Amino acid sequence: GASPAGGREEDPCSTSRSTAAILLLLLSRVLSGVACGGSTVVVPMYLGEISPAHLRGTLGSAFLLTAVTGMLLAQVLGLPPLLGS
Repeated sequence: GASPAGGREEDPCSTSRSTAAILLLLLSRVLSGVACGGSTVVVPMYLGEISPAHLRGTLGSAFLLTAVTGMLLAQVLGLPPLLGS
């Protein structure tokens, strides 16, 4: 069918657009995963280098504890009964 502007209407489910969108989504997920994984290694190491000796273990552990707590909270809040659908 023709669009109101007189041009040709594109199929919203065309394979070329869908494939490009899926590839972009996958690439961004991989990039985000690598960045998150890198930060869980680098941040405790950095905190261990700059912190006083008596706080080294505490600060490194506290970062990982807060990261894991945030992941748990995100998982719980993402449960379908809490979202309503």
